[in-house]
Amino acid sequence: MKGADLNNVIVYSSCGPIKGVWETSSLDYKYAAFYDIPYAKPPLGPLRFKDPEPLETWPNILDATESPPYTYESQVLDEDCLKLNVYSKNVENPCSPQPVMVFITGGFFIRSPSHKGIVGPDYLLQKDVILITFKYRCGALGFLSSDDPEIGIPGNAGLKDQVILLRWVQENIAAFGGDPHNVTIFGFSAGGCSIHYHMISPLSKGLFQKAIIMSASAFYVRGFMPKLGWAVRLARYLGWRGEDNEEALAFDFLRGVNIADIKDKEEEILTAQDRQNGLPSVYGPTLEAYRSRMTMIIEPPEEMMKNAWSYGIPLMIGGTLNEGLLFYGDAKNNPDVWENINQTPSTIVPYNLTQDPDKRKVFGDKMKLFYFGNDDATVADINTYIDLMGDTSYWYSVYRALMGRLKYQEVTIKAPTWLYHFSFNSPEWYKYRVAIPASGYPGVAHADDTLFLLSNYSGFGVPKRGTREYDMMQLMVRIYTSFATNGDPNNELLAKSIGKWTSVSASQPLICCNIDSTPEMLELPE
Repeated sequence: MKGADLNNVIVYSSCGPIKGVWETSSLDYKYAAFYDIPYAKPPLGPLRFKDPEPLETWPNILDATESPPYTYESQVLDEDCLKLNVYSKNVENPCSPQPVMVFITGGFFIRSPSHKGIVGPDYLLQKDVILITFKYRCGALGFLSSDDPEIGIPGNAGLKDQVILLRWVQENIAAFGGDPHNVTIFGFSAGGCSIHYHMISPLSKGLFQKAIIMSASAFYVRGFMPKLGWAVRLARYLGWRGEDNEEALAFDFLRGVNIADIKDKEEEILTAQDRQNGLPSVYGPTLEAYRSRMTMIIEPPEEMMKNAWSYGIPLMIGGTLNEGLLFYGDAKNNPDVWENINQTPSTIVPYNLTQDPDKRKVFGDKMKLFYFGNDDATVADINTYIDLMGDTSYWYSVYRALMGRLKYQEVTIKAPTWLYHFSFNSPEWYKYRVAIPASGYPGVAHADDTLFLLSNYSGFGVPKRGTREYDMMQLMVRIYTSFATNGDPNNELLAKSIGKWTSVSASQPLICCNIDSTPEMLELPE
């Protein structure tokens, strides 16, 4: 319903009334925006590192009409971060509910930006869908853990934040004109990894009806992290002087440390030896040692996949042509990259493939031979390095998730799986080529597909009508919103070039939709 001010709108959630604001999109249509709505109790003080807790009600109208400034402080240092944004054109017509799209952002499990200034609704809301973006805890706050039940920090708080968010959607989205029985979760990189965990963890069962995994899965290089005493390491790095067996005291110390200090140092505890062992990071999903109120991961993902609850829901999965372009800057400017490949090729083996030193050496030697041949790798081989990093960091995880789903679906309820390969080349639009170290180097990098779904993500404004980029934005919006609406990405724009995008099966070659200016069906190149 509208408030007294015709520019505002009020809805009634399970926690209390919320006031939003009518906005005009960059594509000149109206939608209602609700900014920074809490979806769980603020994880402050004694709740730092803990599993999320349900939100309490509020008696007065919550003012959700203004988005906070897009700053490092608001996006990274605000510990009271469990908040969401809702964008809806249908808020005054709840009797005709619209499909809901929940975006889970990437960010290496270190950050989770949700600000309209980087993940805006203008493209997707051209169609009749509702978009939700949100922040969840990342880094140490979201992924430190302990095996001691007395400490009460089993781990994966960041993933559990997402579960609480999805429960909020089920309870409240109808008030915004959304259909709680038609929810699609989609996201790239760490977001894609998160989505795969929601598909295989019983904790998330029934909270969504469709999924789109972009460029990652639970087998992502940061998708299943070891426990190497990270809390004790971080506490010591920040000045604590306790012993290895005093983990509870380490957590007590960390609860009192300023958030800015934690964020400043949290990644520095990864040692050179850790990196030699193939570890790309400290933080990410991990095995929970005991069952708790919100158990998310109680066994490795390859075991969880055998009995996943989600084989009866549609899935779209894929990645970009040159995922590894993300690593161009390091390869171009850091000679250690090439020395490691030549002297210790085990460092290019994904950590989650194996931790056995002998096997890592065997795999590393084989991978170096496969990608670079018998000669030493040099910066002249940067194209090959981009392929290597794209395969090991992203496509490997997509492939394992896809093949596991097709395998285990054979003995359970089947739902279709659509495979995509995004290869649209834009020399001037992609930020990894224009604004980030790849600076002009050709290719379709990690997350470049996202630029055509979420306004402002590119940082270059809205593509102009009549350009290839504008047409690609319209095609991507049509693919994603068709899938969110019907569980099928086929639409009239695709039909003009490929006729019908067919789903994949275990008994056939992996045929994907190659998304380009002229889409085509082809066998997956990777």
